[in-house]
Formats: sequence, structure tokens, C-alpha cells
Amino acid sequence: ACADMVAAWKSSTCVNTNERVWEFEVWCSDRLYALDDNKSKIKVSQAGAYKISCNVTQYQEANQEGDAVLYVNEAQYAKSRVRGCGGTYYYTITIQEIVVLKEGDSFYIYSSHPYNSRDFNSLSIEKLM
Repeated sequence: ACADMVAAWKSSTCVNTNERVWEFEVWCSDRLYALDDNKSKIKVSQAGAYKISCNVTQYQEANQEGDAVLYVNEAQYAKSRVRGCGGTYYYTITIQEIVVLKEGDSFYIYSSHPYNSRDFNSLSIEKLM
């Protein structure tokens, strides 16, 4: 992929009822992607197909369900679920989707039981040709 087609961030915190905040930029093309003021929503400036990949780490109690959700334009697009069993554990949930977006569309990641460490929460997006 061309460098200006790719963006990647890490997250160590949440805002607005468990929306991941992407405050650590690894690589970003300002030509295609922009973060909102909270750094939780990503807006695209070109229409096309995008590959969105996210790893979210959660800290869950025994027998507790948890999920990570990709929202596109405020609507649930994809959900990945996990259920804890027998103890309190850390779980990594992965979302990988190819999404067709229009210019101005935005998306964000919701985490039901966030574990806030930037080394365990990552997001990348790539505009496909």
C-alpha cells in the first residue's frame, strides 16, 4: 500500500461511554483521514473501500460478556463478542472489516470493558485500490 493510503493509531483511554480514543499516532495521512476533537471518531475524505483492522483489549470479570463494536456513521456495523469463564481475565477482541465509505463518513470503535494500555489497543485503516 502507498504510505498516504494507510493510517494507524494506538489507544490508552476512552471517551463518551467507552469509545476508544486514538491519541497515539503511529502513521497517518492527513489527505485521507481526520480525527474529531475527542480523537475517537475517524472521518474519511475520499470515497472508496477501506480495510479497518482493530485489536481491543478488555478486562472482564468471570462469566461476563464483552464486545467490541465498529460503528459507521453512528450505526452498528460489526460486533465481535467474547465471554469470560471462571475468572477475571484480559481478552483481546479483533475486528477486521472491509467497508465501503463515502466522502465525509466517519467511524469509531466501542469497547464494553476497556483495558486502557496503549500497547494493547490498536487501529489501522487502509484505502484499497
